[in-house]
Amino acid sequence: MLHSLSTAEIIKVCLAIGNSSGTKDLMESAAAEAERRLGDMPAPQLLLLTQSLASLGGGHASMRRIVDCWLGMLDPRRGSAPAPLSADQVVKLGSILAPLLGNLSGEAALRCLTVIGT
Repeated sequence: MLHSLSTAEIIKVCLAIGNSSGTKDLMESAAAEAERRLGDMPAPQLLLLTQSLASLGGGHASMRRIVDCWLGMLDPRRGSAPAPLSADQVVKLGSILAPLLGNLSGEAALRCLTVIGT
């Protein structure tokens, strides 16, 4: 069912689910489907997806892959490509990721702090 939805619709489903009880399986299915689309997802959509899936926690495999996607996208060594997020969006991303850092690997948490702080 979820594979037939657009990326925007999957994000809307995740946002609508939020922290509702009894919806973890649906949230995980939506996260898995969204993961398949990470490579084609524009940064603003990825920001909304990250926000909508943050309740899964930093220890969840999907969130770890989303964080890895962000780290690749925001890596200052990626050259002269334009910044994928505005300053306000970077602040928003930082506020979403901050509570998850404790459940990420030490290296991923440090990279998050380094990349978002630059």
